[in-house]
Amino acid sequence: MLLEIISEAVVGRGEVTVNWSHQVTAQGVSQVLGVRVGQATCALKHEGNGPQADITLEADLWCLGSGGTEVLHTSSHTVQEVSVSLRGTLVSDPSYHLRLVGTPRATGVHVEGETIHVDFSATVEVEARALTRYWVRAEDHVPEV
Repeated sequence: MLLEIISEAVVGRGEVTVNWSHQVTAQGVSQVLGVRVGQATCALKHEGNGPQADITLEADLWCLGSGGTEVLHTSSHTVQEVSVSLRGTLVSDPSYHLRLVGTPRATGVHVEGETIHVDFSATVEVEARALTRYWVRAEDHVPEV
């Protein structure tokens, strides 16, 4: 005999690395000497087909130009869909939870004309929870006390 059990459970989990490019207009800059990524925030958005990571970060760019060295402050933002494979027999729509894993980082930078191109990368962890149905085997007899 089988017993039906309905309980909230984790029905999917995963880590996703999100990559994006950011552009800053800067006149007279010939080279970027360094990038420091500062404060970062991550929020969950529900648009489109699935959950999305909404990431905003602050960054300082140390630049070499005709007037010497200067620091440019910039803010970068991206929204990207993150997919999570769901398992089990779901009784309700899943709710998603998202968090940053570690600190976002700059993975590349170059100057093209009067535009600085900075590549960023951030890793997020996604967890899906939902009511799920599963079956367990019941004992055929009641133990004597």
